[in-house]
Amino acid sequence: MRKIICVMTMLGLCGSFMFAATIDEANKAYNDGDYTKALESYKKLCDEKEAKACSSLGYMYRNAKGVSENATLSQEYYKKACDLGDKEACTNANW
Repeated sequence: MRKIICVMTMLGLCGSFMFAATIDEANKAYNDGDYTKALESYKKLCDEKEAKACSSLGYMYRNAKGVSENATLSQEYYKKACDLGDKEACTNANW
């Protein structure tokens, strides 16, 4: 029984890593024009404190890429990216 639990745990951990988005995957989706997938990936990564993902969300909301333009959300995401250490986002947060 203990062996089954260990195997199930390992499979669960492997599965979560296999489906975890990376910034490169999110950028590829964005560059391919798959804004829905990019948005979903960036949001997940931003929630995980990935500064560049937060900055990308700010850009998407600022420039209406796959979303309606929303200056408030754009600035919130740029500010979060800035707080996480993205210096370029600090400048963009004040547009």
